[in-house]
Amino acid sequence: MTKPVRIYLLMALTLLGCASSGKSSDGAARVAMEAGKQYAQSGLYDQAITRFKEAIAEDDELAAAYMNLGVCYIQKGRDYYATAREVLELAAKQDDGEKDPLVWYNLTVIYTLTDVYDKALDALDRALGFGFNDYDALRTDKDLRELRKREQFRAVLERHNVFL
Repeated sequence: MTKPVRIYLLMALTLLGCASSGKSSDGAARVAMEAGKQYAQSGLYDQAITRFKEAIAEDDELAAAYMNLGVCYIQKGRDYYATAREVLELAAKQDDGEKDPLVWYNLTVIYTLTDVYDKALDALDRALGFGFNDYDALRTDKDLRELRKREQFRAVLERHNVFL
């Protein structure tokens, strides 16, 4: 995934998560989320990770914090993919994450990066089913290059009337 697409996802999910969290949308979790977003936008992933972890400590049901944390781990590189996958799977288990198309899109990314194509295709199917519509990302995201080579990729897209 290109850096601008990841940052776009970080920003969108941060806003979504802060707006939809009922526990502490005006509290410490929101402050930590905003700080994490700023660090991530600047490419300071270690600092962003610290802040997203603080947000989770304040509100452990905030899918956006898990989501952004997972994306930061992806950005840090291959050595962090296992952690990214674990955190993104936690995001999908949160009430506000289980139907979030961005959570499922980023699960598609991490599964593709770790060569788990059956799960990547399932996650893509869910992302599209929940309303993911950034078709440029599907077309151009470098992290999805290997997934796009698979015949099943087109089948999932066609099932959702998406033609790239």
